[in-house]
Amino acid sequence: MRGDRLLSVFAEFSLLESLAMSTDPRERSSAPSLRSGIAGAVQRALIFSVVVVAAALVLAGAELMARIGGRVTRGEWPSTAEWSSYQQQSDVLDIYQRHPFLNVAPRASSSVALGERSASFNELGYRGPDRPGPTERPRILVAGGSAAFDLLASNDQASWPMLLEQRLKGLGFEAEVWNAGFPGWTSLENVISFAVRDRDLQPKIALLFQGVNDIQPASLRPFDKEYVDHAAILRGALGFDTAPPSLLHRSILLAYFRPRLPPEEYSLARSIAPEAKQVFRRNVRSWVALARDSGATPVLVAQPMRVREDARAFDRNYLESWLRIEEAGAFRALDQLNETLREVASEHDGTLYVDATVILDRDEHFSDPFHFSQLGSQTLAEALAERLAGPQLLVSK
Repeated sequence: MRGDRLLSVFAEFSLLESLAMSTDPRERSSAPSLRSGIAGAVQRALIFSVVVVAAALVLAGAELMARIGGRVTRGEWPSTAEWSSYQQQSDVLDIYQRHPFLNVAPRASSSVALGERSASFNELGYRGPDRPGPTERPRILVAGGSAAFDLLASNDQASWPMLLEQRLKGLGFEAEVWNAGFPGWTSLENVISFAVRDRDLQPKIALLFQGVNDIQPASLRPFDKEYVDHAAILRGALGFDTAPPSLLHRSILLAYFRPRLPPEEYSLARSIAPEAKQVFRRNVRSWVALARDSGATPVLVAQPMRVREDARAFDRNYLESWLRIEEAGAFRALDQLNETLREVASEHDGTLYVDATVILDRDEHFSDPFHFSQLGSQTLAEALAERLAGPQLLVSK
């Protein structure tokens, strides 16, 4: 048995040796060729790795030099437009929050500062300072979207609702003006906000400054009377669920060579949906009913909009990208909605109507199509103060 095993091992060794010593060149060169192929692949992989590492080091050095150069020339560390926009959205999100009924809403007792502008919400979630509890002074509620919020005011005190309070005080009328405006809200959110929180303030006057934001859901197809698509657009515009830019989009070096991202593609409507005006009427009537039921005098203010001559390209792009409708169609739509405000106001003797389109009628009143310059805010506050004091809605001190 042991002898047979030794013979078998010897036979296998002899076979391998004969193959190694074979005169057939294909058989004799197969092993060295395999070793040579492996060595070549390893060498190529090493060269490729060295090139990749070297390129990465060169790009990293160039990126560092670009950032240092920006720091030296501008006095601050540079960043790409995508990264700056994301950071600003993240900062602003500190004063916003999701809401089960309002989609997005103010975060109480919060504040934000972006450059020379600042904004804050008081302990009840209204723009402006904290107020004492029960008060003998009448309260004026200002409801609407970012125009009521006065988005581009330098600070809370410079917003037109606070300027309105100051102007009324100068005319001898003590009143507290509560700013219930919120960026992106439509008449639908204004109705819900009054039902779930605004009426608790027990305002003597409730002012609705709305119309522009309702054009957006009215321009979307198919039209949804519950404004569901607008809610999703608003969350995106405010930065909710926005992913941070990739490393490529944070690179200062690549920003010089990378082509600009194409603008978001969407179709522009030429007019609002036929039934949109009736939905706006429904919302405004509901808001007026809530205001009257709470004991407040409703004031409906027609909202202005403008494309400035010296900034026509910017204003037009901003208007169309937000409202999703062509410029001419947007102005026709706003005329229709403002007319609806006038019609609803005429349904009740105790409801006032103010046409702000004849108050803010100059390019100098605007900083973009929807928001006001400091002159515009001051002009609107003064005109409204004269109107609210005129009918003796407030008690002079």
